[in-house]
Amino acid sequence: MKPAGPALVWFRNDLRISDNPALSAAINRGGPVAGLYVLETERDGARPLGAAASWKLHGALNALRDALDTINVPLILMRGSSNDILPKIAEILGARACFWNRRYEPAAIATDKSVMARLKDSGIEVMSWNGSLIAEPWQVKTKTGGWYKVFTPFYKAARASADQLQPIGTPLAAQKWQSVETFGDTLEDWGLIPTKPDWAGGLRANWSHGDEAAQNRLSLFLQEGL
Repeated sequence: MKPAGPALVWFRNDLRISDNPALSAAINRGGPVAGLYVLETERDGARPLGAAASWKLHGALNALRDALDTINVPLILMRGSSNDILPKIAEILGARACFWNRRYEPAAIATDKSVMARLKDSGIEVMSWNGSLIAEPWQVKTKTGGWYKVFTPFYKAARASADQLQPIGTPLAAQKWQSVETFGDTLEDWGLIPTKPDWAGGLRANWSHGDEAAQNRLSLFLQEGL
């Protein structure tokens, strides 16, 4: 079967390869896949990252890059406005599709709609996925199609949605790119980790990055903490 053409996966709050519907969909469609993370200069109206959050982001992106390498997906790092960078990177790569997992803050929704419109105007397939919620905000409704006004019935309906969830798992390797890693920023360019002084020793001693570390911490909690 002929590959469907290059695809771009826009990573945001989902810095993992397992149970990542946008990444899995991009790989399953065929053809090479590249990941993109944009360090927003305007942050969708949110406050700038603090020092500890910046340190955490550095480690998470480093772990994501290593994990993506195992499935032939290069990670491109860019700093600026997503509204400008997504169409530019898609054009450079010749991408025919762009996938991401949805965000739900009003300013983020506005950014995503703007990016989606620009990509579609260029003839690029765009799809978004639920990568973080038990159910979408618009899905849990009463039998008459309205919104719940009492918590307990809402909880039962939401719990029923949760019982139907199945994790996706880790995707198979994608088709390899050729020399995609030659452009974009490096993590060091962003200066996210402290140097003078280096106050992050306590964080490094107690925090592990990446989805594998998160799964290990979850297993430990289920065995001992719960």
